[in-house]
Amino acid sequence: MAYSRIYTLSCIAIAAVLAAPNVAEACSPDPCYFDSVWLSDLAPVNHAAIPSDGVLVLQATSGGQQPFATLADFLALTVTRDGEPVAGALEDVGIAGVVVWRPGEPLVEDATYAVTGTFNNPAEAVEFGCGQAAINLDFEFAAVAPSEQLAAPAVTAEAVVAFVESADLAHLVCCDGAYPAQQDCGGEQAYWTDGACAATRGIGYLDLDIAAASPLAPATAGLLATSVKIDGEEVYRGLAPALTIRQNGPVCVVVEQVHLASGETIAASEQCLGQDVSGELGPRDLDPSAALDEQCEGTLYACEIAEDYPSQWDPEQCSDVEPPPVDSEGEPTSSSDGDSESSAGESGDSEDSGDIIETGGLDDDKQGCGCTSTSADPTALLGLFVLAGLARRRRTR
Repeated sequence: MAYSRIYTLSCIAIAAVLAAPNVAEACSPDPCYFDSVWLSDLAPVNHAAIPSDGVLVLQATSGGQQPFATLADFLALTVTRDGEPVAGALEDVGIAGVVVWRPGEPLVEDATYAVTGTFNNPAEAVEFGCGQAAINLDFEFAAVAPSEQLAAPAVTAEAVVAFVESADLAHLVCCDGAYPAQQDCGGEQAYWTDGACAATRGIGYLDLDIAAASPLAPATAGLLATSVKIDGEEVYRGLAPALTIRQNGPVCVVVEQVHLASGETIAASEQCLGQDVSGELGPRDLDPSAALDEQCEGTLYACEIAEDYPSQWDPEQCSDVEPPPVDSEGEPTSSSDGDSESSAGESGDSEDSGDIIETGGLDDDKQGCGCTSTSADPTALLGLFVLAGLARRRRTR
C-alpha cells in the first residue's frame, strides 16, 4: 500500500512539511483533542445560492473531525419559508466534519429560506475551555434553478521531491548531554533538553500539489465534494478543492467530483507523476557530524534505547560515533538503502505502514493531538517519519 499524507492548502504553512521538534518539551496532549465532540464553529458552505434540487451543506471546525452521527446528536436545525417550517432532515454524506440538510421536497426556485439552529457543545468540553457552550446558526439562503449537468473538473498537479530526516531514536547522533526521548504526539517525535542531535538517515518523498476547479456555476459547484484516488484507491474525500499529498514513489492520480445531493460523480483524466524523479526518492544515509560541527563541544555518541516507555536513550549504554567517510561532494559513501527500504515497508508501528490522511484545513489551529513544544534550533531536525534498524555500538559513559 502506498504511503499517503494529505494536507489542505490552508494548513500547509502550519504543517511546514511536518517539521518535528528537537530541543523541546514532551508532548502535552490538549484535553480538547480527546473530548468526545466539540466544535469551535459550524458554518454553511453553500448558502449564497442552492439549486432547487440541492442540499444545504454545513462544515464543522473542531479539534478533531467528527463523524456525522456524533455531530447530529448535538445539532438542532430549523428551516422556514415565509415563516412556515420546511420539512427536511440531516443526512450523512460520508465526509467527517460535514453535515447536510436535505429538504423533504425540492426547494422552490427564487424563494428565500431562513435557517436557525444551535449546536450544543458538551458541558465537559466547555469546562475544559474547548469551546463556547452553544454555536448559534442564523442565516438565509436563496433557491435557484436546478443543478447543471456535471462536467469534469480542470485538474492541475505538480510533483516535488521533499527530503525528510528521520526522527527515529535509532537514527540520531547526539553530543553534550543530549539523550533524546520519543513520544507519539500525532506522529512520532523526538525531543531532548540539553546538547544537540542530528539524523543519520532520511528519505525522499514525493509531494503532490493537486487542485481541482469545477467549470460549473457557483451554485452547482457549491454542491461538489472532491475525491482523490491514488493508483485506484481513494485516499481523500472532502470539500477542499486543493490538496498536498505525500507519497513514497511515483503514482497515478484520478480526481473525481461528487454531487452531494444526487451522488453523481465525474472524473478528470488520470495523471501519472513522479516517474522523472524516482531516483531522488527513498532512503539515504546522512552525515550527522556535518550538521553538528558548530553545535557540539564534545564527541558525538549514540545510545541504546531503553526498554521502558516512553522510548528514550539509555545514558548508561552509549558509544562514540566516528564521522562516516564522505565522497568528493561531501556525501557519505556508505549506504544501506536496501535495508532501509525493507525495514520501512515492514515496520508495523511506524507511520509508513499505511495510508495516513490529514485534512487540517477543516480544523482550527489545534493540530495533531494538541502538542506543545518549543525549539531552540528549528533547523537541527526535521520529520516525523520512523525508520527502523540502525546497528548500535556500546560504550559505558
